Amino acid sequence: MERHTFTVNFWASPSKARKTGLMPIYVTIRMNGERATFTTGKYIHPNDWDEVKQRARGTSDSAQAINNHLLQLRNKIYNKVESIQKKTLCQVFEEYIVDAKKSIGIEVTKDTVYSYERTFDLLEEHSCKTPPLPYEGG
Repeated sequence: MERHTFTVNFWASPSKARKTGLMPIYVTIRMNGERATFTTGKYIHPNDWDEVKQRARGTSDSAQAINNHLLQLRNKIYNKVESIQKKTLCQVFEEYIVDAKKSIGIEVTKDTVYSYERTFDLLEEHSCKTPPLPYEGG
């Protein structure tokens, strides 16, 4: 049986601190040896970050807001990975296109969505509906 590994870690980067002294908080996702890192969009003072617990220290409104944001982000990531692992590539791509259509004019253009749909049509034509032909050798 193939082994799958998956982790989500949050960390603050002192080397990227702003002039105000606030550090950006990043998330790193590791899956089966691959790694992706991106910013959470949140910033924190170095004294307010707990490296071990990967969260803001304290119970202030700002600490609670940051921790809630990180928890929601972690849950979204886990839900997405779980759904991807249970679905075929075609199912995931179809859902992505549906979401992209909702974002036309906000995050994507109509032309981009058309490109996604055309790519999906080609993928569907070759992978989703037709089982692979047996190799007859020669």
